[in-house]
Amino acid sequence: MKQQIATYFREYRENFRQKPFQTVLVLILQILFLLGWAAYFYYTVKHYATVIIPGKSEPKGNIYIETIDDTLELLIYAYVFIKLWPLMFDNNKQLRWRFIALLISFLMDLILIFNPLSISDFLPKQPDISEAFWCWSCGN
Repeated sequence: MKQQIATYFREYRENFRQKPFQTVLVLILQILFLLGWAAYFYYTVKHYATVIIPGKSEPKGNIYIETIDDTLELLIYAYVFIKLWPLMFDNNKQLRWRFIALLISFLMDLILIFNPLSISDFLPKQPDISEAFWCWSCGN
């Protein structure tokens, strides 16, 4: 593992010596990529820690549907992140592939903000259940 990391940084340094402008641009794209995905995963962990794990939702809403929706969203986003990682951090990829990876990340962010594919849209009207069966502080 140490050898692989050392090889990666050695290739990165060689790329910087040969093409400094392009390498700095790649570094900026990688930082933007990491910041965007770190913000998403921070938001997800915070949401799980404050809503899903304690089992108490907002006054109106269905905690079970919200849990299923958030879990499916997390699985899809984690899959996309894992697939985009090699496009962004492989030293042999062209700049075009890094822009594509950043564009896909940006599109995933727009999907997260507007949430057009919520699971509650595909189900009939569900009753409001703000406390889950696993809620230990709800007095069940």
